[in-house]
Amino acid sequence: MIGNAPASLAVTKRAINRGRVWMDWIWSNYHGNLQDYINCCRKMKLEIDAVNIKIKAKLLSFSILGTLVRDPKLQHYVEVLTLSNNLIEKPDLILTKIQDFVNNLSI
Repeated sequence: MIGNAPASLAVTKRAINRGRVWMDWIWSNYHGNLQDYINCCRKMKLEIDAVNIKIKAKLLSFSILGTLVRDPKLQHYVEVLTLSNNLIEKPDLILTKIQDFVNNLSI
């Protein structure tokens, strides 16, 4: 029984770490700065991949866009992105499109 303790502890730590990463994703918010939000989403997506949380790409994309649609200034842009099935399947591409939008605002 004692011989299994390290393996059991490792599984418990892994589960707790996955839970922490997932809750960080859920509680991440957009506070009016698109660049900060993009950076946060990219960081969180890397953490989700690192702890091997299996989640459908569409769910991540809709989570990203669902957060941004609350900003009236971004509603139309988010709706346009949502209409593309190709984009919805790729959260990294969604973030790239939002990054392009930010870059065009800076010009």
